[in-house]
Amino acid sequence: MKLKSGLMGLLCLVLCGCNYSVATKAVPITLSEYRISVTEPLGNAGDYLLLKAAETTLAAGKTHFEIISDQDVGTRSSTSTHGGFSSTYTSTARDMIIRVGDTGINARQVVQNLRPRVKRDLVLWR
Repeated sequence: MKLKSGLMGLLCLVLCGCNYSVATKAVPITLSEYRISVTEPLGNAGDYLLLKAAETTLAAGKTHFEIISDQDVGTRSSTSTHGGFSSTYTSTARDMIIRVGDTGINARQVVQNLRPRVKRDLVLWR
């Protein structure tokens, strides 16, 4: 029975796009430091965090970034009902603080490597 309900939940997710969304945002803290936040349901926040950090770096006119801190900030569960099927989704939230500049992780390489893997149509980029 668990398999059947799990498959139906996955089917709902695929067909309706139910509750599958990744929210990312970058908030400036100082002229060279940003808080990158990601909330996503599948445990892949790392790729989204790094891609957003790299894009934020390039948008700031810099080429590299350093990770100052990276932490889980909690989980959240929500339940959706569609067509008589009920599914519970758990989202994970993570924050990363970066410093942009000319040393550290190459932002262009991160964008080049991660952009093909990240599902943009499911992501709310801010």
